[in-house]
Amino acid sequence: MRRPLWVVAALALLVLPAATRAQDKPAPDKPAPPSKPANRVRLLRSWTDTVKVDGQELPRRVDILFDYTEGVALERSYDTSGRLIQERRLVDNAPSPSDDEIAEAFAIVRADPQLGRILKRTQAVLEGGFLLQEAEGQACGPRTRCLQIQLLGPTRLGLVRYVVVDLTKGAIAYPTYAPMEGGVK
Repeated sequence: MRRPLWVVAALALLVLPAATRAQDKPAPDKPAPPSKPANRVRLLRSWTDTVKVDGQELPRRVDILFDYTEGVALERSYDTSGRLIQERRLVDNAPSPSDDEIAEAFAIVRADPQLGRILKRTQAVLEGGFLLQEAEGQACGPRTRCLQIQLLGPTRLGLVRYVVVDLTKGAIAYPTYAPMEGGVK
């Protein structure tokens, strides 16, 4: 039995979108593999100096980096040819934040919907960028890179609030923070 051409075209229009949608969905028995985040490492500072080896002063370049994926600070030393000669984790003395890190923290505060409204309403300006290191189990515990940001009044004389940003997560750790005198809680 021959069908009219318009019936065949109508059936094709009905079946084709369903077939296309079925191809777009992953098979239920094969979940998509989780994507591994790319390592995000930032150079915080770099300098050249010399190191004494066997009585000789040898030039080297030292880079201080922070690996946000791993949540660790690194010190890498290179010889004059650029070959890595030493790498170590900086455990006890975390490097102070770089200007780029402070700028990133400010941008995260400005992009936050609640804090953005507060900034606009109070005409607050952002200051600060001091590190906050807390104990295990707290928002700014080990393997984080948290910066304290102050929202100051437009004249910089009055404090609107403290905020803490975690650069490892790229998010607000504490939308309202009350620093304790004398150290960590």
